[in-house]
Amino acid sequence: MARRAFQEEIEEFEQASGEAEESRSGRRASRPKAAAEPEGRRQINLIYWALPFVALIVVMVGFLAFHRLEAFLINETKFRLNAADAGIDSRHFKVTGVKRSGREKVQSLFDQDFGRSIYLMPVAERRRNLLALPWVKEAVVERRWPDRVFVQVQEREPIAFVQFDRSGGSPYFRLVDEEGVLLPVPAGERFDLIVLTGLRPTDIEPERAARVKRASLLLKEIGTRASMVAEIDVRDPGNLRASMKLHGAGVQVQLGNQNFHTRIENFLAHFDRMHQQRPDAREFDLRIDGKVIAIGDPAVTEPVKKVEPVRPVRPERRSKREQRPR
Repeated sequence: MARRAFQEEIEEFEQASGEAEESRSGRRASRPKAAAEPEGRRQINLIYWALPFVALIVVMVGFLAFHRLEAFLINETKFRLNAADAGIDSRHFKVTGVKRSGREKVQSLFDQDFGRSIYLMPVAERRRNLLALPWVKEAVVERRWPDRVFVQVQEREPIAFVQFDRSGGSPYFRLVDEEGVLLPVPAGERFDLIVLTGLRPTDIEPERAARVKRASLLLKEIGTRASMVAEIDVRDPGNLRASMKLHGAGVQVQLGNQNFHTRIENFLAHFDRMHQQRPDAREFDLRIDGKVIAIGDPAVTEPVKKVEPVRPVRPERRSKREQRPR
């Protein structure tokens, strides 16, 4: 009995020892799995640290490639604007749309570009230089590879003369376009345009442009009758005054700021009859639609005086003796 009990104790001890060994071996097997996670994190961190250096290398390579390309565009002879073929109508340099700006003046803005690569030509600066010329309204400067430059110019079109008064001297004239931009009068060129008065050299450009547009609208509305207008006073934009020549005499009409066509037509339809009745009238007010009011010549018309009404005087009664015939 004692031997059997001892043997059972040994078996229980061995069983407990085996279970403890299995638990220890299980813990040893699980340790490598816990250690594998920090290794993965190290690889990700290395990638994050390497990315900026890779990007820097790419930028440096791109910069060097661009530098080499730019050096090629600058130094290669086939990209140069031929200096021997300099001219405003040459095959390598062509300018269109120039009338009054001066062809030589336009070409002089590009003189330093001849003989070198068109890559070095500052396109935006050349366009600004063109727009600074008085007659140039819009300009396009274009490189055409490998060795040509094309320039397209749109010049301003004058619509009227502007008369400016000098203090103590005779007036002087400028041209003006529809945007109110003042232009010099080209020497030797004739213009069949009306004259605008009522403007000053010190007027700001938006204000001048608004008045010029009112006059331009008047001329467009009256159509073929515009040939009868010699001068428009735009001093008051709300009441334009047009000077016309009818029957050999100059007359001025006040047109307001609207319905120009109907007012002019109504005036011309009644002018002959009114001229017979008022041959001295030189100014007419057309601001009321359907009516023509003759104002007369302010230089010879006397102001109307206020006259007090006169009471009628009753005849004195005469006596019967005075009434008898003698």
